[in-house]
Amino acid sequence: MGTRRSTLTIILSLLSACGSFCFIFFGLSVVLSTETLSLAWFFAYLVIGCGLLNFGILSWAWQNGGIGSLQAVKFLASGFMVVFSVGSLGTKLLSGSQTIIIAGVGIVLLINWLAIRQIVCDGQNTPSGEKKPAKGKALGKK
Repeated sequence: MGTRRSTLTIILSLLSACGSFCFIFFGLSVVLSTETLSLAWFFAYLVIGCGLLNFGILSWAWQNGGIGSLQAVKFLASGFMVVFSVGSLGTKLLSGSQTIIIAGVGIVLLINWLAIRQIVCDGQNTPSGEKKPAKGKALGKK
C-alpha cells in the first residue's frame, strides 16, 4: 500500500504544480497584455502571488512535511477564494461562465490542499498523525 500512496502523492503534487503554473501563466498574460484596467492588474498580481505561494508551500511540504504547510495552504486557499469570489461579485460579472470559473478555481485550490495533505500524511506514515517509530526501535518498546 505504500507504493499506492507514494504514487497518489506524486500525481496530486504534479496536478498541484500544474494548477499553480496555470495561475502564474494567467496572471502574466494579463500583466503583459497591452490594454488592461488597473483593477485587472491588481488581480493579475494577486493570481501570480497565489501561484508562487502554492509552489512554495508545496516545496515546503516536500522538504519538511510539517503541519504548518497544511495550515498555510488552507489559509491561502480560503483567502484567495474569498477575494476571487468578492471580486467577481464586485464587477457584476457573475454569469454562467463566471460561476464555472469560480468552481474551476475552487477545484484547483482543493487539489493543492489534497496534495499538501497527502504529502504530510506520507511524511507521518499515517493519516491520523501518528509518528513513525525511530529507526532500530520496535513498536511498543522504549
